Amino acid sequence: MEVRLLTLDSQITEQLLDMSRKWEEEDITYGYVRNDASELEGKTILGAYNNGKMVGYLFGKPVIQKGRNAILEEGTRFFEVDEIYVLKHYRGMGIGKSMFSYLEELLKEQEIKYVFLSTATKDTKRILNFYLNELDMETHYIRLFKKVQ
Repeated sequence: MEVRLLTLDSQITEQLLDMSRKWEEEDITYGYVRNDASELEGKTILGAYNNGKMVGYLFGKPVIQKGRNAILEEGTRFFEVDEIYVLKHYRGMGIGKSMFSYLEELLKEQEIKYVFLSTATKDTKRILNFYLNELDMETHYIRLFKKVQ
């Protein structure tokens, strides 16, 4: 398995859009709607490859904090992960963790010290295990819900 920093071209864009379509069809995330090409422009994009086939991606962008929040001072640079996805049959193989490790190395070079993301997964226990235990992330904000029966 190999992680690469991608440069958008028509082939890469098509692969990313196809994977986004598969994510939407899996129906594993509340409210997820597949991307269009404009949503990829200007983003830092990583691709995970297994035997030359793209099996996962991560994209997002550097952001400068406006105002102060509970964690960041105004003006702090951080990276906001918009999406991370691994094809169903490749999950549990360390691909997501490899993409995050690659991202962290890129961010160290840019002197960015924080990564933020949000999730709307329908498999909360699994994804929280991944983010908290495997990636050693911390929580800043959690919004929970329960449907009244």
